[in-house]
Amino acid sequence: MKGKGIIITIVSIIALMLAVLFGVQGCQNSAISREEVINQSLEQISTEQALLFDTLEELGQSVKHGSEQEVAFQTTIAQMRSSATTQSTDNNIQMAIQAVHEAYPTFQSTDLYKDLNNAIKRYNENVAYARKAYSKATKEYRSYCRKFPNRNILSMLGYEVIEYESLYDGSSVKLETKTGKPNMFE
Repeated sequence: MKGKGIIITIVSIIALMLAVLFGVQGCQNSAISREEVINQSLEQISTEQALLFDTLEELGQSVKHGSEQEVAFQTTIAQMRSSATTQSTDNNIQMAIQAVHEAYPTFQSTDLYKDLNNAIKRYNENVAYARKAYSKATKEYRSYCRKFPNRNILSMLGYEVIEYESLYDGSSVKLETKTGKPNMFE
């Protein structure tokens, strides 16, 4: 019976040590997981901003091209009207204007401006959402790393808590990754 008691005690001690080891390592793993959420939020902000700038450039070119076409057609109509006044009959004038009117494409410059405004609004909303996700993730990370016993365990393991800065404090924000390389908001 004594042998069974010793074995049970040894197994219990080993199980307790493993539980403590996994609990301690789980604390660090959780902090690392929270870092990844923050990094994903930063990537989402970068992606949304890049999409915004690409869309602005594309829509700006489309609006510019549409406006140039519209000016060209308006110029053609004005030229036809001025040359039509020298023609002898009103019928020819009406036919020429009617032909240009029928050939006049439906310009979408106004629609392109609306699309541009809608795209800007949509991407700004996406950037704002990504910034809120980043802010929430950084608050959760800070809170997690400051709580007892997490702060003690992380310190004991040599884990360096990253000080992520707020995007909404009104100052110019310099976000740094774990390697210390500056990120996109300088």
